[in-house]
Amino acid sequence: MKRYTTIPGVGAIVVAALLSFIPSIPAWISSVLLLGAIIFCLYWTRGNMYYGKAVKALKRSGQNKAKDEEVKALFEKALKAGLPGQYTVIASSVLLAKGSNQVAADALTPLTESSDRKIRAQAKTALSMHYWFLGDMEEAIRLSESAVEEDGAKDRNTYINLCCYYLRAGKAEKFRKTVNEISDNSPAFQHFKAVAYLMESKFREAGIMLEEMFSHANPSYPDPYINYALVYLHYGRLKKAEELAATALQASSIMDLAVYQRDFTEGFHSALSDPYRRIPMMNAVGKNLKQVMIGKLPEVEAADEPFDGDVAPDAPELPSFSEEKIGKKRTEDVSTDLTSSDEEWIRTHGE
Repeated sequence: MKRYTTIPGVGAIVVAALLSFIPSIPAWISSVLLLGAIIFCLYWTRGNMYYGKAVKALKRSGQNKAKDEEVKALFEKALKAGLPGQYTVIASSVLLAKGSNQVAADALTPLTESSDRKIRAQAKTALSMHYWFLGDMEEAIRLSESAVEEDGAKDRNTYINLCCYYLRAGKAEKFRKTVNEISDNSPAFQHFKAVAYLMESKFREAGIMLEEMFSHANPSYPDPYINYALVYLHYGRLKKAEELAATALQASSIMDLAVYQRDFTEGFHSALSDPYRRIPMMNAVGKNLKQVMIGKLPEVEAADEPFDGDVAPDAPELPSFSEEKIGKKRTEDVSTDLTSSDEEWIRTHGE
């Protein structure tokens, strides 16, 4: 409705202009009316003014934290002053990329009931991130599923968010079903397909998929590096797993929808860097893979003797992930068969 609030001001300007041509009406009346109309219009369009300033500040911000705060403040002012639906979604999405933001959530909530289906879907997708950051996976999932099932959202961001929510909530069957249904060979979905293979303990296939993804992408979040480290741990390649964990730690400054938060990544890297804990961690990961995959780091006790080798004793042969192929089965045809006990185990350990 914000777009209609300027109508009275515009009307007043037109009236003031017409009155100026009537000799019997004092000039000061039309001047006062014109000034009031201009002030009225400026007041009701100040949201757009803040939005324009925020966009310019965003382009200049780079990695400057002070500029980031300026951008945040301007977008918040724009949302509080009022913006058209599309701009509200964009401004809120920028704010939510940095973490939970109540101003953005308050602005998006009414739009989830918009008569415009596209705006409604976009608002639900953006608002779901607010609940992700709050740790309310059920609400994040509800909003995203509603955007897909009720509003017809088919964009990549909505599906990426939904897959992350399913994974973090331990809803493995829904995660694998969604990944299986989507024909998307972007790096994000190559990673998801690798995760689906890991869920089935298909380490070779997961490694091939991740190697393919890394051949043309350098993700800025930790999850793909951690998942590839899990593959190498299965094959006892401790040095390679440690290197991948170190890269994940560097990428953990940009968390967004990362399943592996910084405390997990730090603990994982610390254990693999410690000669007394690297073998215990490798063994613990092997026994608790499903728990690890939803961001739960197993606790390990230090071994009696240190191990400094690059490869664990009795490690299985390492496949050549860059040279092998997954096989006749298409990479997107990942099995979604999962027992009820398996689903329940993942669900309870994700709480």
